[in-house]
Amino acid sequence: MMADASPRPVWVEATLAPARAAYLIRAGSVSGLRRAVQEASTRWGGMTEPIIPVRRGGRIDGWWEQVLGFARVEGLVNVDAGDDAAAAAERLALSLTPLAHIDRAGPTKWTCHPANLPGIDPLYPPVIATAQRKLWEVVAAGDITEEHEQHLRGEHTSIARATMRDQVARAVAHRATLLDQTLTGLSPVGGAMSHAALIWVSPPGGYLNCLWFWNARALGALRFDPAPMLLIPVNTVHHWVGFADLLAETLRRPDEFAPDVILLGSGVSADAMDKTAEALGLTRHDGPITAGSRWPTPLRQPPFTYATNVDYREWIAFDREYGCATETQVHFTDGIGSLRFDSPVAFRRAGYTLMRLRSAAFDGYPRRDRVAQQILPNAQWHGDQLQIATTATSRYRVELTLPRFADVLAQHLRDHTASYGLSDKGKIALGLLSGPTTTGLLVPGLPQAVSALTTPRSKTLKRELRKLRAAGSPDADLVELAHRWGTRGPRVHMSARDVGAAIGTDPIAALEALSGLGWAERGFQTKCSRCGISSFIPLAETASQPICPGCHAETSYTVVGKAVEVYYRLDTYVDRASDQGAVPQAVVAAALARDDPDAVVLPGVNIRLPNGASAEIDIVAICQRRILAGEVKTSPAEFDDEQLDKDLHKTQHLDADAHIVGTIYQLPTDRQEGARELAAAAGIELVIIDASTFGT
Repeated sequence: MMADASPRPVWVEATLAPARAAYLIRAGSVSGLRRAVQEASTRWGGMTEPIIPVRRGGRIDGWWEQVLGFARVEGLVNVDAGDDAAAAAERLALSLTPLAHIDRAGPTKWTCHPANLPGIDPLYPPVIATAQRKLWEVVAAGDITEEHEQHLRGEHTSIARATMRDQVARAVAHRATLLDQTLTGLSPVGGAMSHAALIWVSPPGGYLNCLWFWNARALGALRFDPAPMLLIPVNTVHHWVGFADLLAETLRRPDEFAPDVILLGSGVSADAMDKTAEALGLTRHDGPITAGSRWPTPLRQPPFTYATNVDYREWIAFDREYGCATETQVHFTDGIGSLRFDSPVAFRRAGYTLMRLRSAAFDGYPRRDRVAQQILPNAQWHGDQLQIATTATSRYRVELTLPRFADVLAQHLRDHTASYGLSDKGKIALGLLSGPTTTGLLVPGLPQAVSALTTPRSKTLKRELRKLRAAGSPDADLVELAHRWGTRGPRVHMSARDVGAAIGTDPIAALEALSGLGWAERGFQTKCSRCGISSFIPLAETASQPICPGCHAETSYTVVGKAVEVYYRLDTYVDRASDQGAVPQAVVAAALARDDPDAVVLPGVNIRLPNGASAEIDIVAICQRRILAGEVKTSPAEFDDEQLDKDLHKTQHLDADAHIVGTIYQLPTDRQEGARELAAAAGIELVIIDASTFGT
C-alpha cells in the first residue's frame, strides 16, 4: 500500500451500531433475569443482547456459550452472578462490567437510550409489562424500574404500561413494545433462513421458557421475513378475544417452510400444548419439518399448522453484524483523507454509539489495534472494520490516514525492539530483489541451480572442512577438497548437464530464467591443452578461433556430440550473494510478494531487544494482513528442534502473527510436522515456504 500523492477517491462504508452486552446472571435467578431485561429495555439494541446463566466456578452450559459466540457482543455485564461472573469473563476473554457501571464504564457503555432513537409516535407509545410485572410480560415486552419510568415521564417521553395481559401479547405480535423500539436502526447481516414462527407456552413463573425465548429472539433475524416469536402463558390464550385472528394475519408469510408454528414449552403437558394450539386456530402438522428460502413464492394460507418441541436452534445459529450503514467517498492525497457523512440514524438527542468503517483501502493492513490507530486515532479492528467509540450526532467528520506498509512495518519493529537495521545478508538480498520482477525467482529449480553454480569461498571451505573432519574422512578427501579450491580460482561455470546432475532435475527452464533475470550468462568453455586451464567465454566474446585467456594459446570449445556445449555462469554479485546465503532469503521474499503484490519484506534484519540481547532474523514482512517473521536455510536439515525452538522465540519477541520456515529444498514431512507441533505449543501460526511452493 502506497500513499498516492495525487487525489484518488475511495469508497468507505460507515456503520453506526450500539455497543451490545451480554448479561450474566446466576443460574436459576428469576430476579437476575428480570433485572437484566430491565437494563436491556433501556439500551439501543437491547432486544439483541443475550442473557446468560452462569453456574458455580464460572461454568456456562454449551448452548448458552454458543449463543454468546453468535451474538458477538462487545462485553459482559455482571447482574447477580457474583465472583462466578469474573471467572466466566476470564475464560471467555471478554471485558466484564458491574451492572451499576454499565452506562459509565467499560466497552458496553457506548450506546444510547431507545428514547434517543427515531420512530416513537406519541399517539402510539411503545408498550411495556403491566404493573403486576408477570415474568413472561417483562421478558416479552420489556420493563423499566419505577424510578426510570418517572424520569422518562418527566422528560415527556411516551411509554405505555399495559393494563391487560393480552395487550402485552398483542403488542409483541405487532412489534410495538419498548424492546422492539430498541431495534430501530439495526439491520443485521447474516445467513438467516426463513422458518416457522416460534411460540413459547410458559407455566406460571416459567424461568426456563422465558430464558429460552429471550435468547432465541436475541438471535432472531430482523429482515428477510423475520419469523414471529411469541411468549404466552399456559391456559390463558383462549380468553383473549380475537387473538387467533391477529396471529393468522401474522402467519401470512412466504411459503418457504413447514409447519407455520412451532410450539415450545418446558414443563407444559402435551395436552395443554394442543389446547393452546386449538385456541390459536392451529391444526397439527403431519409432514416433515422444513426451512429455507426460495423466490418467487406465494403466501401461506390457512389452516395454519403447528408442531411441538422441535429443535429450532439451527435456524438461528449464524454469524451476524448489527448497525445502520451509509456509503460515501473519501479523496486521499498523500495518504490523507477526510471522511464526511450524515448519520444514517436520526438521533433525537445526545448519546453514544460505535462507528465502524469498511473500505477496500484497509484490506492489506495487519489486524492489529496499533495499526488501526495509525489509520484512525483511538480505533481498533472489529473484524475487517475500523471501529471507534463516539457520540451520537447528526453529522460526522473523520480524518483518515493510509500509511505505507513499509511505515507500518517500521513502526512495529520500533515498538518491539530497542533498535533494528538491515543485516549484511539482508542488504545483499534486498539488492537481488531490486530488479524489475521477482516472480522469475520462483521457477522450479532456480535457487538450486544458483547453489550449484556458486563459487565456493572461505565460509564454505570452513564448513566443508568441519564436515569432513567430523565424518573422519581420510586424507585423500581433504587433498581432493584442497585441489578443488586451489587458490580460489575463477567463478564456477557448468553445463546444463552438470547442473542437472547436481540438482537432480532438468535445469533448462531454471537456467534460462536466470539468464533472463541477468543473474547468469551463457557461454562456451575452452580447455587449453597447453596450460590445462578450463575457461568460460561469454557468448558475446566468442570467436571462430578461441584463444586461451590464460596462456593465449589457440584452443577449442568443448563439444558434446557434434555441437558446442553451452555453459552457464552466475553474475558476480549473484555469485557473492549466494555464497553469503542471501539467495534463499530473496527467493522466500519473492514467494511472499507473489502471494501478496502489496507485501513489504525485509530479507534480513538485525535487532536489539530492550534487555540488551541481539539477534538476526532472516525474514520480517507484512503479507496478507499479517506480520511475519522467520528463518531461511539452504538445507532443510538445519531445521532441527533446537534451531526451530530458537527461531520461534525470536518470532515471539517480535510479536509476529506467524513464523516462516523457509528453504529452497523440500522440507521433509516429519520436519514439517515437528515444526507445526513446536509452533502450536508456542501459540504461533506456521508458514512453510519450500521447493513445493515455488512455481505454484
